[in-house]
Amino acid sequence: MNGPAPTDPDVPALGLLLGEDGVELATSILSAEGTVSDVRVTQVRYVPGTSVVVQYRARVGRPDRPSGPVTLVAASGLPVLEETPVISDGDTSIAVWRVPADPFLPGLAAASDPARVTALLERLGAPPGAAQLRTRAYRPGRRAVIEAIAPSARVFLKIVRPHKVAELQRRHVAMAAALPVPHSYGWAEELGLVALQAMPGKTLRKAVESGTRRLPDGNTHLALLDLLPSLGDAAARRTPVWARAGSHARLIGAVLPEQAARAGALAERIADTAAPGPEVPVHGDFHSSQVLVRRRHARSSRHGCPWLACSQECRAVRRGPRPRVRSTRRPRRAAANRGRRRIRSRHRTVSCPAGALAS
Repeated sequence: MNGPAPTDPDVPALGLLLGEDGVELATSILSAEGTVSDVRVTQVRYVPGTSVVVQYRARVGRPDRPSGPVTLVAASGLPVLEETPVISDGDTSIAVWRVPADPFLPGLAAASDPARVTALLERLGAPPGAAQLRTRAYRPGRRAVIEAIAPSARVFLKIVRPHKVAELQRRHVAMAAALPVPHSYGWAEELGLVALQAMPGKTLRKAVESGTRRLPDGNTHLALLDLLPSLGDAAARRTPVWARAGSHARLIGAVLPEQAARAGALAERIADTAAPGPEVPVHGDFHSSQVLVRRRHARSSRHGCPWLACSQECRAVRRGPRPRVRSTRRPRRAAANRGRRRIRSRHRTVSCPAGALAS
């Protein structure tokens, strides 16, 4: 990273992991697998005074194969399972894992195995065919999204901590009854995994960047938010953004010390002037990459809406369509002329026990 690494007396590993020592640590760990090159920090999650999680990207090669990308995660300040490798000098402890062996996300390894995912797709009713996998999102220790593409089917696998997956499944069912969001084909509680429908369309951001005309207007997007139903429980409530101003100010002060006083003063002003409003359902992360557009219609993104932060009150709306595995198979000649045509084939929702992705 540019400039000196930030320091935090309560998180002594912060400066180490974000500096040259962190790169050397990652290189040393990965060197057991082969020749290591191009090690760099690609993602940081830092909570001032509490923890830091750093994701490294590198290339590792061996004499019998060309170099390929690997991802390593180092975390300090988080409670980890006993079997998680930990490096410690007595004062500072750092847990490390190589993706996909995330100790908090046991379903990630299963969702990253093409053979196991291919078997899962066949169990869900997709025609036989090897699946190709693409990581669409990964937040170490928190969540991941894997896109599985088979010759005639496409599914998204969302992975969370196992104790959170039942609630995620419940939210998907509730949202699908009210909004154009992905349907769940099934879930595996032990793995913390939900298999989700792939929806047609492209993100609003890509549509704007490509110059697409006749995009949905702002009222159409706001109408989606108006359809958010209440989940009716305290677990869905989130702390308002204004109430977290102090935490954001501490983070800014740690990363940009010269702005610490300014950020702190602004946080105090926000806290003094903000007032709680009525509880309403909210999306929590509504932006141009969370909305898919197609033929002048807008719908929620394929893996955005599951992280809704809803609280109370919303009008009832009609139930959505049955879940389907979307087929993409078509004759080669037609594909050359008009691009890939999508053919829908009906499949019932099935349960997805852990055994469906067992090795």
